[in-house]
Amino acid sequence: MRFHMKKRVAGMVATMVLLLGGTAMGAQPCLSIDEVAYNGPEASGYLKTGVAQMVANRLGEAGVSVLTECDGPSLDISVTLFGGTANLGASMEQKGFHFSRSGTEAELIGFVGELADEVAGKMTAGVEAPKASSVPAPVVKNEVATPAPAPTEEDSVRSDIFSMEVQSVVAADLNGDGVVEAVAATRGTLFLLNVSKKAIAESGRVSYPDYLKPVRLDTLDFDGDGNAEVLLSTVHSVNQDPFTLVFRHDGTSLVQVGKPAPFLSAVVTLPEGGRACIAQRLDGIDYWGDIHRVSLEAKGLELGQPLEMNDAFHVLGWDTAPVLKGDGNGYFLLSEGGRLGFWNDATATASVYRSDENFGGSRFFLTKAEGSKKQEERRYLVSRVKSVGHGNLKGVGVLKHKDSLGHFFQGMKRYKNGQVVVVGWNGYELAPVASSAAFKGFLIDFDIVDIDGDGELEVFGGVLNKKAGLSGKGRSYFVLSPLK
Repeated sequence: MRFHMKKRVAGMVATMVLLLGGTAMGAQPCLSIDEVAYNGPEASGYLKTGVAQMVANRLGEAGVSVLTECDGPSLDISVTLFGGTANLGASMEQKGFHFSRSGTEAELIGFVGELADEVAGKMTAGVEAPKASSVPAPVVKNEVATPAPAPTEEDSVRSDIFSMEVQSVVAADLNGDGVVEAVAATRGTLFLLNVSKKAIAESGRVSYPDYLKPVRLDTLDFDGDGNAEVLLSTVHSVNQDPFTLVFRHDGTSLVQVGKPAPFLSAVVTLPEGGRACIAQRLDGIDYWGDIHRVSLEAKGLELGQPLEMNDAFHVLGWDTAPVLKGDGNGYFLLSEGGRLGFWNDATATASVYRSDENFGGSRFFLTKAEGSKKQEERRYLVSRVKSVGHGNLKGVGVLKHKDSLGHFFQGMKRYKNGQVVVVGWNGYELAPVASSAAFKGFLIDFDIVDIDGDGELEVFGGVLNKKAGLSGKGRSYFVLSPLK
């Protein structure tokens, strides 16, 4: 369904002008946003106000006020979405200003930034800076609480260096004793770790076939006995077939349960609440099958009925999480290229928003070959998308690397200074609401847990410090950081 709507935007930005002795402290250009025209899918209707709000926020930072009533010009904005493409147009007739950009939907947010910058330049051209006043400005008491400073690496616990190339991590109570244990996956081995706010140390190792490349670890208490099972998604190194292995803690170590299942798996929050295991079949680099709910039986994992999900919901990384504003949950999906998307409806044909940021984590490779000749290789980022609904902290946790250049650049020099960011949907954009410390090296994977039951969430992560070289051994370490 498509519709066309024009809407008056009112009260987006409140501006306070302080007057001293009847003289304004400084003239500031202003404009009004009178018309916002939107033509596109109803699911993306938030853009009617979202684009205007983003423009107003950016103009405010540039010193241009956006008011409901203003002596300055009015800015008309139009947004059109069709078939994965986006067009952003705008005009200020009083200034002779016209703006137009066309591209993919993923480029829309960048176009909005360009629009705001050009409008700010037009509005501030020739405006003199206000002269300094000899009268001191009145002291305005700030009633807004100062946010807690972001955690630093010094606030975190760090393990010793391990001679292994970590690929995925997970943390949960595995044996029902009320203590959270952690598991880390590298090729051929699972490492068991004791984690506290004082130290991180190895407690054991479990082997599995080294021809299986680890994709991601997950945990889920299938039978509700208080003991979480460990799921390890893998891909066969030769024929690219997917397999999920299940392990259960026997009080001493992890023991494999049943036979490997022929699919990739993930643990997600369902719209109706509760965590569940889902699976998706995989056939080479070109085909992703239907998504199914999975149960754990005596012989291992078994597929249930297919879930009604859009085919974009690959199990590489998505979860259902509460939104920042309003009621209900939304679907957050991390695509192959590291773009975080937001859906209101899992059966929708397109996302209502895709981030302008790259979010990435561990990676695996699928190769298409004919005989002995390799034809094509596709690289996948498998960042965990972790639902967070803890007090006022709502959204999903994802990995963010400051120096990331996208999923085609996997080297240590391209991915570093990684941290976990909780991102929430506020009605018109994905906004960061909390973060962990940033760590040197490649932050491969993470989990969000309350490690000691004190009501505060922490981030447990695995950091690749050095990739495997001629010795065949990489170097990794593990961290526990506050989440603020």
